[in-house]
Amino acid sequence: MSVTFQAISLSKSYGDNKALNHVSLVLQPGTITTLLGPNGSGKTTFIKTILGLQQKDSGTILMNEQECEMPYPKSVKRRFLYIPDDPMVMDYLTGKENLEYMCGLFQSSLTGKDIDNILRKYGLYDSKDKLAKNYSRGMKQKLCLSYMEIYSPEILILDEPTNGLDVLAIHQLEEFLKELSSQGMTVLIATHDMSFCKTVSDHIATISKGELIKMQNTEWYIRQYGSMENAAYQLLSAGVNPLS
Repeated sequence: MSVTFQAISLSKSYGDNKALNHVSLVLQPGTITTLLGPNGSGKTTFIKTILGLQQKDSGTILMNEQECEMPYPKSVKRRFLYIPDDPMVMDYLTGKENLEYMCGLFQSSLTGKDIDNILRKYGLYDSKDKLAKNYSRGMKQKLCLSYMEIYSPEILILDEPTNGLDVLAIHQLEEFLKELSSQGMTVLIATHDMSFCKTVSDHIATISKGELIKMQNTEWYIRQYGSMENAAYQLLSAGVNPLS
């Protein structure tokens, strides 16, 4: 099932620091939306809030026009796959054991042969018996992505996915995300990697100091500002909200 996700006027403060200030965003199935902003802009706070990992101060979250109350029930949590900037795997299990553990967690009926085929699909078969703690960052990310074969999430969220990846791994990630999008998945990425952003995104939301500055498709930014780099520089350095 495809999911349209809406965050409406989300706000979150830490003491006197307003990390999110009435941020609204719509994520459509079959599209890749990128939150583009510098460190400390509110990208990770937004992600953790919509995932239910922290309480919002105010605002509304909808999935297919149905309001989602926190804490999320298990049925809502399973609609997400979240990969943080440091992919979380079970370090002292092998790659194959990580997948076997996830199969048990989600009561999957996949066989050992099925798991081997998943590992081949994600380029991890030759390393299936290595402890995950010895995987590169890119390999850990692939292992996390492979969990989609076990429980079929509908919304994929990645936080700074290109950190620590080489050029080849970034290209592979770009192609993989485009393939997922073409299959109808809803994808949200938080990044400050300009090249990756403009290559992979259908829509880009620039965010600064906890406020949504602009939300448009990639072509719009280039038409208005000549390049994505110039658009980001002008919008993010201004520190104002043209939407208001």
